[in-house]
Amino acid sequence: MQKFTGKKAVITGATKGIGLALSLSLIEQGTTTFLIGRNFDLLDVKMKDLSRVNHSAHKIKADLANDRDTDHIFQVIGEHKIDFLIHCAGVISLGNLEKLPVEDLDLQYKVNVRAPFLLTQKLLPSVKKSGGVILFINSTAGLDSWKRVSQYSATKHALKAMANSLRQEVSSEGIRVMNLFLGSVDTSMQRDIQQQLGFEEYHPEKYMKPEDIAGLVVDLLAHSERLSITDITVKPNS
Repeated sequence: MQKFTGKKAVITGATKGIGLALSLSLIEQGTTTFLIGRNFDLLDVKMKDLSRVNHSAHKIKADLANDRDTDHIFQVIGEHKIDFLIHCAGVISLGNLEKLPVEDLDLQYKVNVRAPFLLTQKLLPSVKKSGGVILFINSTAGLDSWKRVSQYSATKHALKAMANSLRQEVSSEGIRVMNLFLGSVDTSMQRDIQQQLGFEEYHPEKYMKPEDIAGLVVDLLAHSERLSITDITVKPNS
């Protein structure tokens, strides 16, 4: 797609699930990508299928709960102009509030809230150079909550608040800030969730696919700059 030729994207959580599917899709579109993740084995396998594509992908190994790793991210990206900053990474811990360890909350806060805040803050000058897009891939848990999801939902509500405030701060500079609230997607995280909830059988046909979400995100990034799309909720059609 001509729309993405010469564009640069930063994607967290790029090595599995939605982040992986989106990374591969943008690479195929000719986007220069900065891919942030912890284990690139699966991405490397998938990238072999893209050998025919003239792409430029920069892999950045980083644990978003570690400040030294986030500093490394900024060093690699440097002064590049960034057209798309996409926050895909996330962790989840489920259980009754009465028994959930506070350490689980600390980790979810670091990855789900603090890391997106810090990355956005540091990379905002690079996004301003392009009048680009900042996309927060959130969860329907950021809109509502239910039992056993108190910690995770709290972080996702915080992410929504961060994005909404940022939008008002930067919209006059041509930067678009989007929230994408997702229902259940067939990922390794979803399998972990079902296991934590005590379900013995996993039924992938019940859930959306990462490739579906990647296709939607590509469409969102390609839409006219005259449009301001702010909040989208997507759930399984079942």
